[in-house]
Amino acid sequence: MEMERGSEGATPLLEPDLPARIGKIAFPPSKNSPGKLLLLFNIFWTLTLLYLTRSFSTDCNPISVPSPLLQAIDQRLEMRTMSGSIHDDGSIFRQGPSDEVDKAWAWVAFDDYELINVTEADIIASGKDPTTRVRWDPSIDSYPAQIEFAHQIHCLDVVRKEIWGERYFGNTKYTLKARRRMHRQHTMHCLHMLLQNLMCNLDLGIVTHDWIPGNTNMESSPFPRPFADFSTKKMCPNFGPAADWVHKNAVRKGDKTFSELTPPPGVRVAERNDSYWP
Repeated sequence: MEMERGSEGATPLLEPDLPARIGKIAFPPSKNSPGKLLLLFNIFWTLTLLYLTRSFSTDCNPISVPSPLLQAIDQRLEMRTMSGSIHDDGSIFRQGPSDEVDKAWAWVAFDDYELINVTEADIIASGKDPTTRVRWDPSIDSYPAQIEFAHQIHCLDVVRKEIWGERYFGNTKYTLKARRRMHRQHTMHCLHMLLQNLMCNLDLGIVTHDWIPGNTNMESSPFPRPFADFSTKKMCPNFGPAADWVHKNAVRKGDKTFSELTPPPGVRVAERNDSYWP
């Protein structure tokens, strides 16, 4: 596949129309950015940039398996620039919690839009056995499934909420021991999934260093000093059309829910005991 290469001034990694896709033109800067969380934010922001723009096809990303999205979206790669500034609080995704920030994350994490319909052929192509897969109706070739990048961004949102735990979890819901364990298992599952995906999808690019003005508050650096330039360039697919496709084709929770499903007679049960619950 031919890659479309950009100029030196490449398009920012998070496309400029993303706020419009979410439904907001601009977002106010956060007034709540505790310095002690700076390191966590930097790590978190790097993961966010990676997972908002990872590729969705075997051409863009060799780790992807066949998916309905391969024929549904434009897979051409474009040169994009990471926003690697340590103090980039202009992005909605770097700001502290608010209703607007939560709405932005809900959009990219596909809250209430995480399920799509796939066929038996899709399941076989993905390397899974359809005989143990949940089916909406035994008489219809339609199975609920999630898109990988949607689950990965959901996991990033789980980690984000841990940074601001008092806002999201500071209630009696997590006081019971069983609930606390479920919550911890969910978070560790997400961290492990992100780690595995990063290790499977190695970014072999390089990070160079610039001379930047010395910080007069640091006695050890009164003169210009070297610092990493994390605003690197990447060949990326366009996240927007893929996200639009998922939102358009999602099975809304209000339409169908797992709680309404019952296993049909003679269904084959997968031989695994896997749950967040004790």
